[in-house]
Amino acid sequence: MFLTTAWMIWNVRNDAWLGKTVAPAEQICSKAANYVMEFLEHNQSRNNNEMTTGRKWKPPPVGTFKVNVAERSFSEDRMGIGIVVRDDSGYVLAALVLMMEIIRGEWQKLF
Repeated sequence: MFLTTAWMIWNVRNDAWLGKTVAPAEQICSKAANYVMEFLEHNQSRNNNEMTTGRKWKPPPVGTFKVNVAERSFSEDRMGIGIVVRDDSGYVLAALVLMMEIIRGEWQKLF
């Protein structure tokens, strides 16, 4: 999430330097969170050979929030989780991307 936001800030800085109209900071953060979630959702594997189809985000009822979570396994021992909280107009209130190590244990033999 940090790198995506930094990349988008760099692009806005370049646009400002070139005299183009630039988006406000909150839109940059919202766009970065949406970009990361879209990436995770489109690259999430259902199994080793099948990729998920794109799904369009639907807003929650008026006055409520919606939490979207996406998971992506990068290898046998690495995975990423993306979380985005949006209001009914689609405004991103919070976003988080976690990269973590998958810990395998004896309990997995049960499944």
